Amino acid sequence: MRAHRTGSVQVVAPVQDSRRLEGLRLLVVEDNLINQQIALELLGHSGAQVEIAGGGIEGVSMALNARQAHDAILMDMQMPDIDGLEATRRIRAEPQMLGVPIIAMTANALDSDKEACRAVGMVDHVSKPIDLKVLIDTLLRHVTKPVHAPFEAVANEVAVSPAPTCGAISSSLLDIDTAVARLGGMREFYDQVLRSFRADAPLQLNEVSHYLAQDKWGDAVRCAHTLKGLASTIGATRLAQAGAELESMLKQPDRATDELDASLRQIRVLLSAVLTKWRDLSLSCLMSTVVHPPPPPCRSRLSQPRRCWTKPPFIGPWMSSERSCRRAICTRSPSAHRSSRIMAQHSRRRRPPSCKPLTPR
Repeated sequence: MRAHRTGSVQVVAPVQDSRRLEGLRLLVVEDNLINQQIALELLGHSGAQVEIAGGGIEGVSMALNARQAHDAILMDMQMPDIDGLEATRRIRAEPQMLGVPIIAMTANALDSDKEACRAVGMVDHVSKPIDLKVLIDTLLRHVTKPVHAPFEAVANEVAVSPAPTCGAISSSLLDIDTAVARLGGMREFYDQVLRSFRADAPLQLNEVSHYLAQDKWGDAVRCAHTLKGLASTIGATRLAQAGAELESMLKQPDRATDELDASLRQIRVLLSAVLTKWRDLSLSCLMSTVVHPPPPPCRSRLSQPRRCWTKPPFIGPWMSSERSCRRAICTRSPSAHRSSRIMAQHSRRRRPPSCKPLTPR
């Protein structure tokens, strides 16, 4: 999955008392949509104004043509058009860009990779998966903006209202606790990232097979590298390790095809297991938080209260005695008066000799 919204200024509403990067203008050069989402959320919550470039060429253009120079540039290393090293060379070729800090964002933490970054003019690097504390501390080492709050206050503020969880969730298949901690304790945001991963990871894996069929080994390496980084971001440790092994194998085109096929099958199995585990965890959390209403009370005939009559029972056309008639109409209710009138009419028409018509008093 690639980002289509590039070049626009995004300002994420910052969390109160977490504005350590207040006033900074940052350029993030990143082609993957999930990594863009993470950079916007983490940096925006810290008060920074963030611009996104969807590739190396676009990043060079935005860096050189900005009306106001960026305070720092975060540069991805592997992109489809030009990589981060080449993009940095082109930026550093302009004299006005020599003082802008360029920080690499890479999942490769080898000494040779770090040396290559320094050789082209990068001042530092941040390892993927991105850790909020490490990212902020690295930026503040190379910019001259004042520090507004210590990081501990940031972490506490961000984690005040986390999304509901079902206790500690940590395993080699999906280490959610560690992944959420890297994101500053924002569990709701982690869920968003995981939903994006569920859509993007299968595409990255399919692209690896597609590029191998076309004998495009460089593109296949880039997709495997992206898959490895995304797996690390969500805490899928075993899947990230399998992606790293696949990336290493793809850098050696002389490796046997059977080994590559076996590696791809293993990654597919692990990816399916990760998504299944997340689905099961989501269902268990949902069931544990559902509030079941109490059962309705039993309404048997014996438990019902006795019916209270508000009007007299049926009054026949003839009354056997004046006493029973007076007892029936003594309530003075409208219905009693109506019944009285009906009784009087009938008694005038056909009444036994021993009864006299009665009227209500």
